[in-house]
Amino acid sequence: MVDEKEDKIFFPYNIDHAKPIHLPRTINHNSLVAQVIRTGNSIFVNREIIKGKKFMMEFREWFGTLRKVWLGVPLKVEDRVIGAIVVQSYTNPELYSEKDIGLLEFVSSQVATAIECKRTEERIRYLSFHDALTDLYNRAYFEEELERYNFPRYYPLSIMMVDINGLKVINDTFGHHEGDRLLQHFASLLNSISRKGDVITRLGGDEFAILLPSTTSQETHRICERTRKICEEDSIKPIYLRPSISLGDATQKGRVSEY
Repeated sequence: MVDEKEDKIFFPYNIDHAKPIHLPRTINHNSLVAQVIRTGNSIFVNREIIKGKKFMMEFREWFGTLRKVWLGVPLKVEDRVIGAIVVQSYTNPELYSEKDIGLLEFVSSQVATAIECKRTEERIRYLSFHDALTDLYNRAYFEEELERYNFPRYYPLSIMMVDINGLKVINDTFGHHEGDRLLQHFASLLNSISRKGDVITRLGGDEFAILLPSTTSQETHRICERTRKICEEDSIKPIYLRPSISLGDATQKGRVSEY
């Protein structure tokens, strides 16, 4: 499979009795797999081709353990190559032939379609629960998690509410792109102080909320003060991008809420 962000090839599924571990490689790696992915074309290698000087010169770095036969086809989604399927044998040179190229290409098309469908489902689910601007969770996810956590085993359950002051003025004065920059910067600040298990959410506009399971009111107050201090000491420039915030919190201990 291709990791497009890092321009690397990794191996999520591999069975190889001679070389069971495959480390990630770059797309430009001198290997047959990389060439299949780069060109988007199937490659078949048998004994005759292996014996050729041109082949050995091109792939001498790759050819460690001598393979008897090798067949690789690209995983394609429309015209985009997302990976490759490879079969090979170290012992039987007749195990695969050129006749198998069409069959493996058919299999690869079905696999690629299934992978892309799964990726699409994951993207849709991700977008349905995340704010597109800040990449934080959105209100729908917050409300779902609040319902899930509102049980005694997660008490004391605390909620911290945060508003950014003056966002409308910044939008009206400097433009919405500057207001968006402020929201994104503030989201990164919240991420920097969050703990594992905290649910950080942009509820909408200038409103943010943090769900804090198993967190006392005293602990929540300390987190509020830390958030306030980080914003006051923030060194981002221009100065209007330094978040000015309003904070509030509540803690659910049981049947009675402590405010």
